[in-house]
Amino acid sequence: MLENGKGPSLPVTSGECEREPDRRPLLQGFHQDAEGHWVAELSCGHTQHLRHQPPWQNRAWVLDPTQRQRLLGQPFTCGWCAAQAAPMDKE
Repeated sequence: MLENGKGPSLPVTSGECEREPDRRPLLQGFHQDAEGHWVAELSCGHTQHLRHQPPWQNRAWVLDPTQRQRLLGQPFTCGWCAAQAAPMDKE
């Protein structure tokens, strides 16, 4: 169950969300993995770890429930969709 009380995300698209900025996935919820790291749950069906491990990854906001709540429903760049949308190198 997502932190915002919603069920599972929508099915994964094939990168459509990254090709058209208006169709970027929305941040639907959060959960913690087995190691306690926060994971964003996106409307495209993908997930994205949001680790706070300074100095490499500085995301202190993920530790604050109020700040996480404020981001729900906001567009979020999905690295998985971006990778699917990237042109393949041909040799």
